[in-house]
Amino acid sequence: MWILASADGRRMPVSSCGAIRLVYPSAPVSSRLLILSLIPTGFGKVPHDHPLRSIKTLLDQALTHIDWKLSLIYSERGREFIPPERLLRALLLQILFSIRSERQLVEQIQYNMLYRWFVGLSIDHSLI
Repeated sequence: MWILASADGRRMPVSSCGAIRLVYPSAPVSSRLLILSLIPTGFGKVPHDHPLRSIKTLLDQALTHIDWKLSLIYSERGREFIPPERLLRALLLQILFSIRSERQLVEQIQYNMLYRWFVGLSIDHSLI
């Protein structure tokens, strides 16, 4: 089973032998399909007994309590930025796995699927 990302960020299941319905460019943006990548649904399959799974659950709960403070940081103007939640997750990985520098942290996140899952990045999200 594969999933397909749409323009509005929704992910829809697509059978591996099924056809993809093409949508005309004149259709509303919310209904256009962007074929960014076909991602196997197995991405993010972290074992249930892995320590990062329980840490991620605790971190998700903690971040919901400070979400209102983090939302004050967001700006509607300027360049695209890295969400503070992702930065906090990445820095926690750096501490937990004794990664010596931020450059090494970025390198590790680029190719380690477990780290990408923890930070909340998709398989094809670029860091640079």
